[in-house]
Amino acid sequence: MCNVNANTVRCMSGTGADDFFAFRPSLDDPDPRRRRERLRYCRRAVRLAALLGSPLVTVCSGPPAKGLSRHESISILHDTLGELIDYADEHGVRVALEYEPGLVVGDAATALSLIRYHRLLSLNLDVGHAAVAGEDVFEVIDTFAGRIANVHLEDIKGREHVHLPPGEGDLDLEGIIRALDEAGFEGTVVFELYSCADRPAQALAAAAAFARRMEEG
Repeated sequence: MCNVNANTVRCMSGTGADDFFAFRPSLDDPDPRRRRERLRYCRRAVRLAALLGSPLVTVCSGPPAKGLSRHESISILHDTLGELIDYADEHGVRVALEYEPGLVVGDAATALSLIRYHRLLSLNLDVGHAAVAGEDVFEVIDTFAGRIANVHLEDIKGREHVHLPPGEGDLDLEGIIRALDEAGFEGTVVFELYSCADRPAQALAAAAAFARRMEEG
């Protein structure tokens, strides 16, 4: 068990109609009560990770909230993350932040500001999110060298946020793996292909073939 992913909370979100309902309540929620609910959820994820022997819990921010500036959201997130990181450290678990376009922490620059501030906070790098954000994935790897704890791998076509099996998009996935090696990354690379729920066997076969090529190369 390499990572307990606590990014989304569909079990708490009800049946909201907006695209990002699965991220609410968030760690930067303007409602203190809802924010504490999310923090309790993340603490349970930490305890689960410790129980399973996982070294890592991944979290993210929420979507922008009406009536709250981005600066205010980040300020709230700083405080909540600090509390969660301390709790995780007591349980021997690390916290990794994943950025995603459309959320408050939606790019590498914002994630970097938080990771530089919190000494024990790491990055869960989703290479597809970097591509969708219009970033150079290789520059992102270089910038976060030493602070990347886990990697989500998928292919991306253009800048459309659809996770594709290796070879179906435009990303140089083999080059990305080599860049991670050169940056000293020692964590786990995990395929994240939830967009392929209608063709799981095909997606798994493509991912397995890519993994074998990289191991042999």
